[in-house]
Amino acid sequence: MQLKIIYFGQAAEATGKKEEERDIISSTTVEALKNTLQDVYPELKKFPFQIAVNQTLVNADFEINENAEIAILPPYAGG
Repeated sequence: MQLKIIYFGQAAEATGKKEEERDIISSTTVEALKNTLQDVYPELKKFPFQIAVNQTLVNADFEINENAEIAILPPYAGG
C-alpha cells in the first residue's frame, strides 16, 4: 500500500526529509505507522507528534487507507 508522508518542523529535521512515498502493509493503523517511522527514524522518538490523515487529526487506532496523505505534526506554539 502506497502512502505520501509529509514531515513538518522538527519532524522534517529528524528525518532529513520534507516528504516521501512509502510502501506499507495494508490494514495499517496510525499507531503501527508511528512505530514503523520511529524505527526507521529514531530521532522521532525524542519528541511527541500527532498524525493527520488526509488533513484530519486521527486517533492511534485509525486504519489508514491506500493512497492516504499522512502529515507528521510535531509540537507547535502559537502566539
